[in-house]
Amino acid sequence: LSKQSILEDLSLDVNDGELLALLGPSGCGKSTLLKSIAGLLEISSGEIFIGEKRVNDLLPEKRRAVIVFQDLRLFPHLSVEKNIRFAMELAKKSEQHMQEQVESLLDLVQLPGFEKRKIKQLSGGQMQRVALARALASEPDVLLLDEPFSGLDERLPQRFDIPHFSKQILAQKTLSFASKKFCLRPSFLRFYCDFLSELLFTLSKQTSYILP
Repeated sequence: LSKQSILEDLSLDVNDGELLALLGPSGCGKSTLLKSIAGLLEISSGEIFIGEKRVNDLLPEKRRAVIVFQDLRLFPHLSVEKNIRFAMELAKKSEQHMQEQVESLLDLVQLPGFEKRKIKQLSGGQMQRVALARALASEPDVLLLDEPFSGLDERLPQRFDIPHFSKQILAQKTLSFASKKFCLRPSFLRFYCDFLSELLFTLSKQTSYILP
C-alpha cells in the first residue's frame, strides 16, 4: 500500500470448519490480510487459495469469501429483512428461499421478529448481528470478521446462546477474525473468555475441527 510493504513472509493454512484469530496492534496488517483474502486488495506477490482454487485473479464476488467490517456497512434506508436479503436477491434466489433464510438467520443471531425494524432502531450489538446474518445469507465458504466483538453489549452473554451460535457458524464455514482488544473491561473480558472457552468446548466434540 502506497509502496509500503504491509505483509511479509506470511504463510498459513486454515482448514474447513477451523477458527483462526488474528491479534495485534493497529497497523500490523490484520485488516489488510482479511481484505486480501476477500479480494478487496490486490497482493503484489504470493498466492491465495480457497479450497483447491487459486483466487488471486478472481473478483471478490467470485471468491465465496465474505468480510464483515468493524463499521458494518449496513444499508440504513433498508429494513433488517431487506439488508439480509440483499445478497440473495443479487443471486436471484427464490422468494421462498429468501424468506426461510431470513427467518433462520435471525433465529441464529437471536433477533427473531426483527425483520421490519429499521437499522436506526437497533443497538450497536444488534446491528453487529444483522451484519453477520447478512454475510451468512450469501452462503460463503470463508467468513472474515474485522473486530467482531467491538459492538457487542456487555450484557449479551446472559442472553446469547454462545455454544449453539458458534457450532452453527462453524458447521460449514472457515472463520477468521481480527482483534486489537488487549485491554478489556472485566465484564467484557469475562464474555470474551467465555466465548472462546465455549467455542473450544463445542469444537472439541467434533473431531473434524482443529484449532491452531
